[in-house]
Amino acid sequence: VQHFGRPLSDCPATSTTLKNSILKQEKDAATMQTELDKQKAVISAPNANALPNYTQLVTDYNNLVKIYNALIIEIKEKINLYNKQILIFNTCIGQK
Repeated sequence: VQHFGRPLSDCPATSTTLKNSILKQEKDAATMQTELDKQKAVISAPNANALPNYTQLVTDYNNLVKIYNALIIEIKEKINLYNKQILIFNTCIGQK
């Protein structure tokens, strides 16, 4: 029997911590998106601007959008880093 690959231990492992962080943040982003959708429905409803706390509702929505956008950027950066780790691993494991 001939083996034409490298043992896994010869190649740098991908970070399970990074992967778990990405998965958690994606879950957080999905929860946040649901909350944003609810808030947008309230402030976009007919006559919503007549609500006594309308300005505060809009402010809260805008603040959550900023947090959400920052989270999405962070997730994308982590995904890019993780993908680089995968590429390095795949390149390594493919070498003889």
